[in-house]
Amino acid sequence: MLKKCFFYTVAFGFMGASVLYSCVYFSRRSSFPREQTKNFSIQTQWNHHVGVEEFDICGDRWHAPDRGRKTILLWLPVTYMWSIQMSLKSCSIDNCRLTTDRRLLNESDGVIFHFRDSYPMDRLPTCRRPEQFYVYLNFESAIRSKNHFPWGKIPRHFFNLTATYRLDSDLNEKTFGGFRFEPKENLEIKEVDLTNYYGINIKSKTKIAAWFVSNCKTSINREGYVRELQKHIPVDVFGKCLENHKSCPRKMQAQCDKMLERDYLFYLSFENSFCPDYVTEKFHRAFETGTVPVVFGGANYSLFAPPHSFINARDFGTPKLLADYLLQLSKNLYLYSRYFDWRGKFSLRSNPGWPCRLCKILNESNRISKSYEDIEDWFFNKWPCENYEWSNQTTK
Repeated sequence: MLKKCFFYTVAFGFMGASVLYSCVYFSRRSSFPREQTKNFSIQTQWNHHVGVEEFDICGDRWHAPDRGRKTILLWLPVTYMWSIQMSLKSCSIDNCRLTTDRRLLNESDGVIFHFRDSYPMDRLPTCRRPEQFYVYLNFESAIRSKNHFPWGKIPRHFFNLTATYRLDSDLNEKTFGGFRFEPKENLEIKEVDLTNYYGINIKSKTKIAAWFVSNCKTSINREGYVRELQKHIPVDVFGKCLENHKSCPRKMQAQCDKMLERDYLFYLSFENSFCPDYVTEKFHRAFETGTVPVVFGGANYSLFAPPHSFINARDFGTPKLLADYLLQLSKNLYLYSRYFDWRGKFSLRSNPGWPCRLCKILNESNRISKSYEDIEDWFFNKWPCENYEWSNQTTK
């Protein structure tokens, strides 16, 4: 197996995602382009922050920032603050500091607002420097964010940067850090050796599928789908969901990953919502552990990974049809090995993550700035999630 790419893991339950963005992205040389997105309530222009006129410019309270250092203020605490700090430390530009001290608002270059965690939004800033960036941060799906969003309280043109799972975000991030697929300059074609195929011992894999899960009740009823799948093939469930579950605690993640690499053919990368672009750590963990991801979500996964590197459950009419296909591959390891051919064309490269890219933006002297006229409309309505719930009736 390839050496593990260094990535900043966020505890899975904190983001719902895994959502650490988790994240997987293609380099600019990738051959899997994102389709063009439509213009949607966004105003863009050079070196002028739209909408600032709606706020007090801070008057006597304004303090000139330290031009040699960039300050990033978290307006509300986040449970994964440590991963943001680690991303900033790994950045090639090392002059950004992170703080939660609101007294530093006026000298902050960027202010991050995250409404997902269980902290009350007591108030928003009442004054603002014209060149300040206000960042909307949310790596949870739009469906699961509805109960946490401060509806009707965000002024128009309040945000001028976004950091979300969506590919049309300014700082898009699949699974919050993680890795990217980078095309190799020289293709590496290997004969199939089932004991060492691109570093993976396929022959040692004696179990079909594993599913690591913490959220036992989802709107799409992924748990019901897995129950039906278990009627046809063995699926080992790690976590407290479903019957006869197994245990592999997060504190033992390194050992759990080794177990996945050694024993399992497939890893169920089932999301909690069907939302465009919503891909979490569940997806990239499969690549990290030398298994084949079986995805169940609302994203166009061809934008996130090379061809024939994953199996989409939604391509099969029923869980039984999916089970039949996985069983076929488990009995023909040569066919199964084809799902690793991409490793001869792509490398996994570490990705410092969106905080590093934010730091780079804050250091740019001539940068494009834009404002989001209505962040509610942009996040919840531009690319709406599917109103989907799996049931036996769905596939009959």
